[in-house]
Amino acid sequence: MSYNFQYTEDAERGEFVKNVGIELRALDHLMMRRLEGQMRSSQGEIITGTNLWIIAYLMRRGEDAVYQRDLEMEFGITRSTASKVLQLMEQKELIRRENAQHDGRMRTLHLTERAREIAGALRQEGENIDQCLTEGFSEQEIATFLKCLKQMKQNLLRKER
Repeated sequence: MSYNFQYTEDAERGEFVKNVGIELRALDHLMMRRLEGQMRSSQGEIITGTNLWIIAYLMRRGEDAVYQRDLEMEFGITRSTASKVLQLMEQKELIRRENAQHDGRMRTLHLTERAREIAGALRQEGENIDQCLTEGFSEQEIATFLKCLKQMKQNLLRKER
């Protein structure tokens, strides 16, 4: 069974129609604008959204070995995109890559001290954004929403194969 993901926002004022993809993109844009506005390095350099997400991911993984392919899977990005982003992050001294002990062809990703400092501020701002996003929702509503997002990601990944 196929569902139409469009809805009418205000039928009384006219057929103003949006779709899930547009709404998710708009929400992502608002979150990134707020996050990037708060996350400036000590030199005033803006750390971009993608860099911030990768820093946060590496912090969450702690001491676990993380490889480029892990980022590709987590963020749904291509190998070439991940490679370019990681190269730029190395140039900005946000990460370093080291040869994996078990396989010399693979390289593990590690945060630099500079990135760890950024991560502390990022964690706090991320919590602030999450609190703002979930304000007025019950725990059950949030759990349902997260379940829906997970299913949407799985749907898209399944279609890519």
